[in-house]
Amino acid sequence: EYAYVVTMGIDKSKTNEDNIVVTFEFVIPISIDGNSSSEGKKYTSTTTVEAPSIHSAISLVNTYVSKQLNLAHNKIIVFSEDMALDGLGSYVTTISNDRNFRTNMYIVISKCEAKEYIENNNPELEKNPSKYYEQLLSSYEYSGLSSNSYFLWHSLYSSSKYSQPTASIVNISNDNSNNIFTNADLLNKPNDGNYIAGQIVKSGKPETEIMGLAVFQESKQVGELTGEETLYFLMANNRFKENYYTIYDPFSVNNEIAFKLTPTKDSKIEVTFIDGMPLIKINTFINARITSINPNIDYSNTENLDILERELEYILETNMKNFLYKTSLNYNSDIVGFGRYAAKNFKTWDEWEKIDWLDIYKY
Repeated sequence: EYAYVVTMGIDKSKTNEDNIVVTFEFVIPISIDGNSSSEGKKYTSTTTVEAPSIHSAISLVNTYVSKQLNLAHNKIIVFSEDMALDGLGSYVTTISNDRNFRTNMYIVISKCEAKEYIENNNPELEKNPSKYYEQLLSSYEYSGLSSNSYFLWHSLYSSSKYSQPTASIVNISNDNSNNIFTNADLLNKPNDGNYIAGQIVKSGKPETEIMGLAVFQESKQVGELTGEETLYFLMANNRFKENYYTIYDPFSVNNEIAFKLTPTKDSKIEVTFIDGMPLIKINTFINARITSINPNIDYSNTENLDILERELEYILETNMKNFLYKTSLNYNSDIVGFGRYAAKNFKTWDEWEKIDWLDIYKY
């Protein structure tokens, strides 16, 4: 019989730099099959062990857990930010080469210790932990503020010449009622998503959050994006589904207008070269439906509607450019995957390999 792991977290050891701390969350089958209405956390149990490697940790846990650990149903791997900043190359390679792990699991980066995140993750609306994590990582489809960071994609892009990897950011909730965060600069826009997990001003349960994106260059994290910047990543990368987007009313600066944004078709990307340097053009196609307006302004007037449309288009375009410049100039990381389009300008693979895409992409 097996103990089915649904989450695995990896932290640095505080006592031995050669070791890692691995936390396993596994299912308690009797609780899931029963009729208990108690909180979701009671359907799982966690254990943490310090060891020199992932497989050593598995072996150690198997010595004191009554059932053998089974990783075939593991849904999510949580790395602490400290681990990601040092580089995840060896761990990603180890997991990728192990057939015991499923290929469609997710990878996330925790601002707190992975162990702390897992132990505080207490779902109330879904008692099946596997389904809970599936829904959590799919929430980007209706929020637009995180991403479906599949481990397989992360592994492939870590060694890709076309694109760089990302991972969603998670954290435990903090008391942010008196905090002011200096995140990305947004043009003419109230803060309805310019946070990273752990910064949301909230109260109540659950005590964990997912928002924003960790940016990597190969296997090492080099930066992070807020939830709103992640929205532009989704738009550029054709993963965008919908988002409620708020701007200041161009006719009344003390009021706000909310839209529901949805894509009408895939983004169109074109990369050409001028004097050896790339010129990137990207067109996104977004439909905006007004959901909240100032009752004192006549938005049915064609002239007013045109002004509003141009204002929204300008804000989206400017913030998209800011996101792209941040990832290219500040992080030197092509997370959108423009390299795939750039490679079409070269006749052979040898010609493409001769250029250092990331080196010229940052300009």
